[in-house]
Amino acid sequence: MRRLLFLVGGLVFVDTMFFAALTPLLPDYADKYDLSKAGAGVLAGAYPIGVLIGGIDFSDLVLKIGTPVADAKGVVTGGAIIKYGVFLNTIFQFIIVAIAIFLVIKLMNRLIKKEEAAPAPPSAEVVLLTEIRDTLKAKA
Repeated sequence: MRRLLFLVGGLVFVDTMFFAALTPLLPDYADKYDLSKAGAGVLAGAYPIGVLIGGIDFSDLVLKIGTPVADAKGVVTGGAIIKYGVFLNTIFQFIIVAIAIFLVIKLMNRLIKKEEAAPAPPSAEVVLLTEIRDTLKAKA
């Protein structure tokens, strides 16, 4: 029991050190990547949430329907097992990957400088009207 206590205490200590190292960097990240307060909060909260959720495994969750019966030959028939825990794991993994890809694309779009579009040349009508105006000014 003491070993488990020391192991858990050590893990909590290391986790706290990582979080303590990340927190002072938040203002720099907010300025560098133009993050709002909400974006910096999500960045700060992502680490502990990842630590907490990362160890959860739902693959053991099953729904048993009916009662399985073994015949004389040992073949089990009847009953069904729905492994909805595997489905939940897959959904959570998909959501995490989708959010990560979304944030990476959003960050890349911020980092890429957009070139300002050159103004479109004036149309032929505008050029013609400008020439007429200049000609009338010259005669007056």
